[in-house]
Amino acid sequence: STPSGIELGPSGPIRSPAPAPKAADRIEAPSPPPAPAAPPAVWNDTPLVSRRTALIGAGVIGVLGIGGIVWCTRPVRVPNVVMADPSGRPVTFEQMREPRPLLMIVLVLPNDQISRFAVDSIKAVYGKASMRVSFAALYYGTTADAARVREELGAPFPFFGMKDAKNPFGLQEFFKKAGSAGLLGASVYGGTTILLDDRNRIVFKLEKDGVQKLPDKLAKLCE
Repeated sequence: STPSGIELGPSGPIRSPAPAPKAADRIEAPSPPPAPAAPPAVWNDTPLVSRRTALIGAGVIGVLGIGGIVWCTRPVRVPNVVMADPSGRPVTFEQMREPRPLLMIVLVLPNDQISRFAVDSIKAVYGKASMRVSFAALYYGTTADAARVREELGAPFPFFGMKDAKNPFGLQEFFKKAGSAGLLGASVYGGTTILLDDRNRIVFKLEKDGVQKLPDKLAKLCE
C-alpha cells in the first residue's frame, strides 16, 4: 500500500508520446450546448412539519437539561435523627430546632482543636444568634461523655452522645448525606458545622478548613 501523504507515479516502461495528428486528420466535434443553471439553493425547503418537530424536540431537550440542573442542585435533606437527652429520653432534630426556623449541628470529636474552635465561635454570638437559630452538638461518645465535654467547653447549648443514638441507622444515614464521601464510606471531621432549615434540608455545611468561615456565617445569621 502507498504511505499516507506520499504519491507514486505509474509503473511500466516510459514510452515516447504519440505524434500529434495533423489539422486535416482532426474532426472538430460540435460544442455541446451549455447546461441549464441549477436553481438557487433554498435553506428552508424542509417541509413545515419536519421543522416544527425539530423545534419541539429542541425545546424538550432544553427543558430536560434545565430540569437536570435543578435536580442536581436541589438541597439535600437529612433524616430526622433521634438522639438521647441526659435522662435517656429520645430527642429528634425537629425537637432540637423548635421553636426556631433553623438548627445548627456541630460535630465534636474528643481532644479536637477544630471542634473547640467551632464551639467557641458559637459561644461568642450565642446570645444574639439564638434568637433565630437553635444549636446542638453531636459528640463522639456516650451521653455521659457528651455532658462532661460540654461542661469543659462551657457550651450554652446541648450536647448529645453519638454512641447512645436511639436510631443508629438514622444517624449513619445522616453521616452519609452530611459527611464527605470517601472510598470506604462517608468521613466525618471534627468541627463540621451544618445548618438545617425547618425541613431538615442542608442550608450550608462547613468542614475541614472551611470551618474558618463559621464566624462570618454566624455574623450574617445575626443581622
